[in-house]
Amino acid sequence: MSKETLVRDTKIDDAIEYFHANQANPDRISMRQIALRFDISYSTLSRRLGNKTSSIALTGGYNRVFSKAQSDALIAYITDNAYIGSPCTYSMITDAIGIIKDASLEDRPSNSFIRKHIKTLPIKKIKWKPMDYKRRAA
Repeated sequence: MSKETLVRDTKIDDAIEYFHANQANPDRISMRQIALRFDISYSTLSRRLGNKTSSIALTGGYNRVFSKAQSDALIAYITDNAYIGSPCTYSMITDAIGIIKDASLEDRPSNSFIRKHIKTLPIKKIKWKPMDYKRRAA
């Protein structure tokens, strides 16, 4: 879970505590003003007060298709190929992801996940032209 999620959840919890502590007070402020004071969305505060949604921290967050070890193995494969001199293509990365998931007896991820995951990798994309056959022969 990210640091931003934890900070956001603490703000929401503080706003809920403030709301319940000042509910009996005749000079209480509105929910919109409480949301503005704690820098959170009014709709989020009202939904949490009505028990319509819960925190991402309590539900476990978003599903992860790749574990940290699998992602590290993919990055190692890509960097090893780059150091050898044959940078990975999109199809090579897709095949590597399939092999990693097959080795752990899990389903292969969708193409949209693979596209999005490749964009998040901390690897610089290299564009290169194929070498002329005369220069390659020399």
